[in-house]
Amino acid sequence: RETPPNEGSGARQPGEEGDATRAPDDAPAKPADAAPQESWGRGQPPLVEVHGPADAATEATDPDQGGDADEPSDQAPAEGDGPTSYDASADPAADEGWDFDFDALGTDFGDEAKGEGTGAAKGAAQDKGGAATDDDPEEPPEKPKKPKVKVGDVLGGSFRLTGAFLHFRDEPALFPNGDDALALGLGRLLVDADVGEHVSFDVNGFFELARTPGFGALSGAFASAGQTDSVYRTRYLTWRYWEDGSVRGSLGLDRAAVSFRAGPVRIDVGRFPVVYSVTTTFTPNDFYAPFSPTAVNRIYKPGVDGLRLAFAAGALTSVDVVGVLGYDDEGAPTWGRSSVLSRVGFVAGGFEWAALGGRVAERWVVGASAQGSAGPIGLRSEFHVGFPDEDGLGRGDDDKPIYVRVTGGPNVSFSWHNATLSADYMFVSDGRNDPGEYLERAAGLYRDDVPYLGKHYASAAFGLELIPILRASTYGIVNASDGSGLAGVALQYNAADEVDLIGGVFVPWGRGLRDVNLMAGTFTLGSEYGTAPVMAYLEMRVFF
Repeated sequence: RETPPNEGSGARQPGEEGDATRAPDDAPAKPADAAPQESWGRGQPPLVEVHGPADAATEATDPDQGGDADEPSDQAPAEGDGPTSYDASADPAADEGWDFDFDALGTDFGDEAKGEGTGAAKGAAQDKGGAATDDDPEEPPEKPKKPKVKVGDVLGGSFRLTGAFLHFRDEPALFPNGDDALALGLGRLLVDADVGEHVSFDVNGFFELARTPGFGALSGAFASAGQTDSVYRTRYLTWRYWEDGSVRGSLGLDRAAVSFRAGPVRIDVGRFPVVYSVTTTFTPNDFYAPFSPTAVNRIYKPGVDGLRLAFAAGALTSVDVVGVLGYDDEGAPTWGRSSVLSRVGFVAGGFEWAALGGRVAERWVVGASAQGSAGPIGLRSEFHVGFPDEDGLGRGDDDKPIYVRVTGGPNVSFSWHNATLSADYMFVSDGRNDPGEYLERAAGLYRDDVPYLGKHYASAAFGLELIPILRASTYGIVNASDGSGLAGVALQYNAADEVDLIGGVFVPWGRGLRDVNLMAGTFTLGSEYGTAPVMAYLEMRVFF
């Protein structure tokens, strides 16, 4: 199972699934492909404090990442909160492996029938009165046994079943069909194996069948592998085998990468997850297939198509350079939507500091991040400045204005019921204060953007264990520009080893539509979250 990066919220706080940038084994800790957090029913890992110049970005568990992602990661089941994966060492039969070791029969196999030979056969002859002489050949040294491959060491997977009821406001202009429902079945097969000392590969294949509402709920709170629509993922690694009405079925590869390691250097090639964000709910520095702040399941961070070089420049310093292909609307690679980004991270004063810069889809960026702890309080923050350049040939008069996005906040953990508490704030300089401009803002979002329409956002999350196998979490996010928001509560029950049940509710508030003209088909949003549906959901996760 994999562990996600940022913690999510199904009524919880973001931060899965995913997979932080993977650096060499001796590289200093870096943000996980899904920043660590607690499980909020959405599948996000628990917040992790950093003490001293150790790993400043320890990955935690996400509900979907292995229990309640409290994503991925770089990869699978959440570390900590989720069910533990199968331990082959605990099964005596598993130790036998699949291979029959013929060398274990010894060199005298068949000689005992002749009453001669070496080893046991020779000893048997002596017991019958025969004497071994110095002329007898010496027993050859025992050949080292070849390591045996165990299935549980390289093969795993998971099943996810999700159902949700959605109650919409009475807004015929936007929701002519009224209330709706969502159903999702998703299976994954995971292969993670070493080929010799320096090469390994990672494959995450999926099979999905879903019934979705027409407004794309699977791209937000209930994001899934088959519905991931990223400018950095080629369409040719996903096959749509069913599409009829609101029912869609697909299968494909969410990740498929080969890694090469040599000393302090690691190279990843293929489709793999990339996360440079260290915050939880709001993640402006997560440029590659980011999760929605309300994502319920963050165990498996979606991969993107690229090449990454990671280098440990010292015991406490690491350098990453990643190049990712971007595709146009026809599916062809294009420089305007591709990315080349570098990141340098180091540990000092009990914090992990990082700086990044380069090109992402349709713009150039430069930014930084920090995470660590001040006594019992964990602190996280990150920002970037964007310089729009749509075609990658230099800024022009038609490009959008330069913008800034910054977020940060504290988090604290308690021994009492393993409780966690966190808060975050985000400023989006290119957002809008007037809801009447939200539709214009939505039309101008970048291809890899999480759709934030306002300028100022705040969030808070709290979770605790009611009993060791039952965790409760609450989550809230507010657009401070218009006063609208979304609150959620979730319960995660560890029903059995490798089996989790998560149930929750999202409740929005805010103004609905304004200036509705049914004849012309026009309207204006009254707030960002005011038209969101009330959602009640139940999800089961099984890992093997």
